[in-house]
Amino acid sequence: MSKIQTKKCPKAYLIEAYVTDSLPSTERESVSRHIESCRKCQAKAAELQQFYAIFMEEESKPVNSSIFKVVHDIEGKKITLVGILLHPVNQRENLPYLSYQSEVVFSTDTEGDSIDVEDLECIPIYDNEIFIRAIQEVSNNETTLYLFAHHEKLYRNVRLQIQSIEKQFSTDDIGMVKIGCLNLTDLDNQEIKIFPNT
Repeated sequence: MSKIQTKKCPKAYLIEAYVTDSLPSTERESVSRHIESCRKCQAKAAELQQFYAIFMEEESKPVNSSIFKVVHDIEGKKITLVGILLHPVNQRENLPYLSYQSEVVFSTDTEGDSIDVEDLECIPIYDNEIFIRAIQEVSNNETTLYLFAHHEKLYRNVRLQIQSIEKQFSTDDIGMVKIGCLNLTDLDNQEIKIFPNT
């Protein structure tokens, strides 16, 4: 994206204010128009909406200590973080699953160029794509996936099957699934089947 296009995007706090309905009416219309025409800002708004939905649900519950552990492990470089986009491939009718091709789009293990934090936080996805964050503990290779898509039926309480593993896994109601020990290269350029909930 060119610098000119980036400058036209609203600041992150304006998109957040838009999502939380705290944006003054004088600014809301222009921010709304921009979000409708910008896939990057649509992705930001969608992720913020998901965050606030989960936040509201969890607000009355005790804070999960595992959140602090993940942050600590990231800072201590005890985990590997990988971002994977699932691109839909031609679907045949009357199949119980949707077929995707995986593409690793970033990894904290990548050598050379540093990773842009903003890119890690907001990977634009199209309507039928699924974005996966894979978090792996360096000490034991235990891997957890977090799925996200614009359509909840593609990541909430769904089954997925990774071609290289030939085993099905079930996500929970926020798209999380623990898949055990895994070589993260097995998640790149693979056919991954999603069995949507009905």
